[in-house]
Amino acid sequence: MQQNLPFNFNEVFKLTNLGLNPELFKFGQVTFESQKYICIKDAADCAIIDTTKNFALERKPMKAEGILMHRSQNIIALRAS
Repeated sequence: MQQNLPFNFNEVFKLTNLGLNPELFKFGQVTFESQKYICIKDAADCAIIDTTKNFALERKPMKAEGILMHRSQNIIALRAS
């Protein structure tokens, strides 16, 4: 069954290829900042993927409830539990 969507959907990269747990890909755990950064909050750290650098993965150790990237200065905002 084909849907008429107002956009084209193409898979560019599989985040699981970076060793990320697919159970983390849900609302409140993943944020997108423009088309450059993807942030995924795990139990002990935050995975930051830079899509402009061939999906380079950087992990930051942190214990927080939520994450948000600020596009202009690479600032990570955290909300403590």
